[in-house]
Amino acid sequence: DSLAAQPEGVRSAVYSPDGRWIIGASGNLVRCWQAQDLTESDSLKHPDYVESAMFAPDNRLILTTAYDNIVRLWNTGGTLRDSLIHQGFITSAVFSGDSRYVLTASEDGTARLWDLQRETVTEFTHPPNVLVKSAVFSPDKKYLLTAGDDGIARAWWRPDVIYQWLKTTPAVAPLAPETRALYQVGE
Repeated sequence: DSLAAQPEGVRSAVYSPDGRWIIGASGNLVRCWQAQDLTESDSLKHPDYVESAMFAPDNRLILTTAYDNIVRLWNTGGTLRDSLIHQGFITSAVFSGDSRYVLTASEDGTARLWDLQRETVTEFTHPPNVLVKSAVFSPDKKYLLTAGDDGIARAWWRPDVIYQWLKTTPAVAPLAPETRALYQVGE
């Protein structure tokens, strides 16, 4: 079986972590289907074109990104829970493994860590004119890794300690006594 063709094409399609649901982003909608029989359930309407959609690891939330610079968090029942706003296009958005945090990256030069339990946000500001292309969690969630269009990957100790890996010649920086390793990415 297959899902019905979408006039605008499908930008992303994913299963829920428990395998019970499928969501697909198309145009300004995110459609939800039951995976067992492909019965369409809810549609999550957006005011602008949807770029991506994903489930939280705990299956409780759906995260969507759209061209209006807003990450939306939806309860799996289809109701809007939160809107996480940037000033520029959102280039990536991911949940932490425990579903507590959302990490976003934007062309506004920031990565933001949204704590969904405490309802707080921590901003990681990059140098002027640097577009942040992606942001991810380290497996132990102690670090955030961002990649900018300046050719530099930055590792951020949460909340605010930074190490930089330069694309060409590595810079010399003082290291804290407890530092065990420093890696360089690039040539």
